[in-house]
Amino acid sequence: MAEKTKAQLLEEAKELGLEVSEKDTKRDILEKIDSLKPDAISEEVNSDEQEASEEVSTEPIEEEKKEDPALGVLREEAIKLGLDAEVALTFNSVTALEAMIVTLTEKKTAEDKLDGSSKGDKKRVKTLEEKPNPREESEVVRKYKSKKEIMRRKLEAQPKVRFFLPITGAERPGVVREVKKNGKIEQIQISGAVEVVQLNGYKRIIPKGVFVEVPEQIAEVLSDSMIKTQQAGRHLLIDRPDENPQGGGGNVSDKL
Repeated sequence: MAEKTKAQLLEEAKELGLEVSEKDTKRDILEKIDSLKPDAISEEVNSDEQEASEEVSTEPIEEEKKEDPALGVLREEAIKLGLDAEVALTFNSVTALEAMIVTLTEKKTAEDKLDGSSKGDKKRVKTLEEKPNPREESEVVRKYKSKKEIMRRKLEAQPKVRFFLPITGAERPGVVREVKKNGKIEQIQISGAVEVVQLNGYKRIIPKGVFVEVPEQIAEVLSDSMIKTQQAGRHLLIDRPDENPQGGGGNVSDKL
């Protein structure tokens, strides 16, 4: 039997006294007609059902990779502690973000203590230069107070910050020991991964993968280094924001 068109079904429905309109679908019209003809077999309905089943997509649905919900919470906490919002978005590891939060918290605590002590007429040292002392006239004393030694003493006088440098790839936690050499304490690397910070000739070895206490200025240098590492190469990522004013926004990956 030839399949009836929608126009033919509309005409048949009106002849049967049914209320139908052009807005009704072909299926709705057939159901109204069948309601008056319960013994009739609607081949058109079966045909529509078959077509509908054939239109169902058999392509596999690609599941989106869901981000760890903890990352969002940690990013907000880091931003509250002073981390730039764009920099916070570059952290995709919970461990690295937790380490940054610990560092920012310790830094803020140290700054608060320093601000409190300044009320008692204690001022932060802003220069490495020291006023000459008439009593210190010997050559030995002048050599002792070299830039390196001055820096060491300034760092030792600063508030200490608990810091964590995450290890990457095949790196192992670093092990550093302090030994006395020529009457002075020096650091030596025993094993594992470390980060070296050098300020005015004074070198400080920081083990990675473990929490250590370092002077505030050392913590600032390490924090800046971590942020720069996170930002490096962002302009080459395929999912970076499209900064082209004519691009219409969105990510670069959406336009490839």
